Amino acid sequence: MPPAGHGPSTSASRCRRPRTGTARSSSGSSRSPSPPSSPPKSAPPHRIRSRDLVHETCRRHAIMIGYAPDRRNAWTVGVAASFALFFGFLVVMAMFHRSATVYGTEIVDLAAVHGDQCERPASQGWLAEAQNTLSNVAYALAGALILLRGRSWAAMLLGGNLAILAIMSGLYHATLAYDLQILDIIWVYAALLSLSVYAAFVQTRTPSFIWLPWWTWLAFGLVWIATAIAVMLAGYGFLSVTGMALLTAFMAVATLLAFVSRDFDWLGWVVGGLLAVAIPFFGYMIRKPLKWDSDAVFAILAVLLVLQMLMVFVANRPLGGKLVWELLIIGGALGLGLLFRLSDGYAKGGGSVAEKWMCAPDSPFQPHAWWHVLSAAALLLSYDLLAQVNRRNRASGDLPAVLADPEPEKA
Repeated sequence: MPPAGHGPSTSASRCRRPRTGTARSSSGSSRSPSPPSSPPKSAPPHRIRSRDLVHETCRRHAIMIGYAPDRRNAWTVGVAASFALFFGFLVVMAMFHRSATVYGTEIVDLAAVHGDQCERPASQGWLAEAQNTLSNVAYALAGALILLRGRSWAAMLLGGNLAILAIMSGLYHATLAYDLQILDIIWVYAALLSLSVYAAFVQTRTPSFIWLPWWTWLAFGLVWIATAIAVMLAGYGFLSVTGMALLTAFMAVATLLAFVSRDFDWLGWVVGGLLAVAIPFFGYMIRKPLKWDSDAVFAILAVLLVLQMLMVFVANRPLGGKLVWELLIIGGALGLGLLFRLSDGYAKGGGSVAEKWMCAPDSPFQPHAWWHVLSAAALLLSYDLLAQVNRRNRASGDLPAVLADPEPEKA
């Protein structure tokens, strides 16, 4: 376990390449510097190449001791590991699971089995929904890439929960069991809350992270109030207030824990372990005792996450140019995925059931399956954007998996 640090930049300083201007002898004394005519040459910190940074920064935090893959190797290992994990899970399902359920063919029968997706389930088999099950490999791949490219405890938390989400969602769509649906929804919450924790981790490693322009706080407050009113007008009552307040409080606590742990590496890993247990439990509380509507919780979490990430970017670099395009890509992936998710399945009301406009039980294109793929891409790209900020601030060894590695700021 690395020793405790003595300041907010301790982790970053241990990850920097040592300067080579002065050498030390075995006895520890400094040698005479090189003559002025031939000064020692070493790359300044802001010009260290990303491939050099991969091998020199924070290797102690890699999953395998001394193994810190570059982008190409991370994709190779990530694809292999995620496919091995997910399809190994399918082999186990094929060996030990056999459903005796015979599903009906009428709309009412199908809507009673699943309301958010429309793929026709296979009766008396080991895999109820093939497309909706297999598409969860996207979450496994996103999780594996984050685990391979990340070095911090917050990145490990996000990548681990994405990998678990792949299994939980796969189990539900393979069996259509109600209890497994609960686990699926809990880990959807866990993945989103883990992204919030990672955003808090990055924010607290930013110089003057809380001193944002006054108009930023005003704008965020107005958006917060508008979201609460919109949720209330949608018919969710006090969820608009209690849900917003509780989820905002979670993000505030996550920020506080990330701030407290920034000076000590070991404390960060303790906080990460505690959150790994607390976040799924929090998701369970939302789903079971509180019985909050999933669509309302997703909408509230999406708005709060957007606000939280914008706080990170406002504190670090202007909202313009390349960042705008990156945000548009993430927004496009998430928006299209939400369109697929909300337009699939069955609408219930007034004692009747109807197919939503994208519902096609026997189609080779299942919108819910593509929701899995696009939401996994949006989560991975969100990690990448935040990891770029970490890279520029030299706050940790986290590196993007898809987007470009920015040059670190000058020391």
